[in-house]
Amino acid sequence: MAKAKDWFQITEDFQQKYIGTHCRYVSPISKKKEVFLITSVTSRGGPPDITLFNPHHGEIFLNYDSDCDLDFTYPEIGYFQYGNKAVRLHRLYMRQWKKG
Repeated sequence: MAKAKDWFQITEDFQQKYIGTHCRYVSPISKKKEVFLITSVTSRGGPPDITLFNPHHGEIFLNYDSDCDLDFTYPEIGYFQYGNKAVRLHRLYMRQWKKG
């Protein structure tokens, strides 16, 4: 018998890790991958509901169990077109540890 999912723990983990971060999502309006901000993750005892926000499309509400594709990877380093602006993505590599 399969173990039941702990939706409260999944919701809490998702809230701590992703609220306030950006992800890429295939917008149902433009059919292209666009950047959205994760504004809230709520649950009523079942799979959590995820609220995404994009200034051009407004809010989109998704269910954790839905067949959607949220992409949390960074775009390639370099220039890309976002809206009517050219954006340059670069990374500042930092040391992840201190000598003890």
